[in-house]
Amino acid sequence: MKTIEIPEVGLVSVRPTVRTMYYLFRLAAWPFFVFGVFGLAVTLVPFLKASNTEGAEMLPRVLIGCALAGAFLGVGALIRLTARVLPGRFFLPADWFIIMLQAINNNRQQAAREAATALTKHQTSTAPDLLMVAAAQQFLADDCGLSEYWSKSLSVLDQAIQQGSKSIEAKLDRALALQKLSRFEEAIKACEEVISSTEDPTPRAYFLKATSLEEAGRLDSALTTWENLESAASRWDNADQILQEVKQHKETLLKKREINHA
Repeated sequence: MKTIEIPEVGLVSVRPTVRTMYYLFRLAAWPFFVFGVFGLAVTLVPFLKASNTEGAEMLPRVLIGCALAGAFLGVGALIRLTARVLPGRFFLPADWFIIMLQAINNNRQQAAREAATALTKHQTSTAPDLLMVAAAQQFLADDCGLSEYWSKSLSVLDQAIQQGSKSIEAKLDRALALQKLSRFEEAIKACEEVISSTEDPTPRAYFLKATSLEEAGRLDSALTTWENLESAASRWDNADQILQEVKQHKETLLKKREINHA
């Protein structure tokens, strides 16, 4: 796994054993730094104040003192480096996933990107872990502009569904990946399966279906899907927000259709 610094924001919810290991290593480095700096001061200050004759006599002791102080500083630096690397070796996908989410919520894009990258490198075969890996890949693709992760996330989501995942969001994430890969008909079909097989499908299923239909050039079907969502909006708590977004999409779609018919 790549050596990356563990974002502090994510350590709050990471497993206590790993979090404790991280902080112990960080604290353990400080005595070495203190002794190293103190040793340099005790060695060099008298040497710099001494006369040329005294300095020549002190030189062997000064070299030994500097070497010992340097060794203390080196050990401290090594422990600090270990604090950055070693705990990450013990992180589970869930740990990296928590770090990624907390970094995103705290607007720490680079920290989120590093955690997501680390998560994608985990070799796993269980459906819950695969879903977290896919979420990290879609974050890297959508928020970080690394478009190659769309196809990777699609492959991982297929594995998760084959492993028995019943998650509606996983199926919709798969539809999103298909849409981003310009496989619009497959994306439409995936959304329709969710809508038809779920008593209360999320608005996201309609949004993805409608936008995929638009991308496929099936404007009349897209308009029908927006109208279906408009009719069903009262089911959800954020109905006002949904209706506002549907209105904007319908207005844009109607203008596009007028241009095509002109």
